[in-house]
Amino acid sequence: MPNSIPSRPRASLARATLLKMGMRIALVIALSTLFSYLHLFKTLRDQSLLQLERSVVERGHREESIFLLAEDHHAFLKKALQERIQSLSQEEAASRFERLTVQLPDGTIRSRPEGFDGTKMPGFMVLRGVSPNAELRQRLVAAYDVLVQHGPLLLTRVADTYIMMPEGAFVTLWPERPTYTQDTEPDFPLYTFDYFTNSLPQNNPQRRTAWSGAFLDSVSKV
Repeated sequence: MPNSIPSRPRASLARATLLKMGMRIALVIALSTLFSYLHLFKTLRDQSLLQLERSVVERGHREESIFLLAEDHHAFLKKALQERIQSLSQEEAASRFERLTVQLPDGTIRSRPEGFDGTKMPGFMVLRGVSPNAELRQRLVAAYDVLVQHGPLLLTRVADTYIMMPEGAFVTLWPERPTYTQDTEPDFPLYTFDYFTNSLPQNNPQRRTAWSGAFLDSVSKV
């Protein structure tokens, strides 16, 4: 029995040593786990950011291509309209304008309803108070002819195509809104929209294609 008494302190010392070693090992494991987590987190974050950057760049290119295509359409329509105005006499334009449009009691001039199909044909709209002279009628009929010829092809890429006149008139082809020109209010605020004001010489002296911001169209409600 006397020989077993000193073993207790040694046993306690051994347990304390083992406890310290265990704590150190646990600390090393915890730190290793933390460092591994941080490394993995950084790696996944970098990969996600790289993938996001690639997606943004790819989407940017896709979105840009749509705008560039629209600019090409704009340039093409401008050239086609100029050529058609030059080839169309004011006499022929006046005769066809009378057949295609009608003066309504609200003071506007719109597409004549007989035989008009807005899903296939461009529509006319001349705002109240605007009296088209021979030159404006020529431009409006020329715009109609350009949209008849080229508008359906553009519909594969765009929803609608407008050709507007600064006097307060426009011709549009929008099959999804076939009654747009009939539904337009007589005093439609054409002059206030960005797509009009951005085109004015004083606001666009370089005469370049200009883009409007998003807006709510009072006629289509889109």
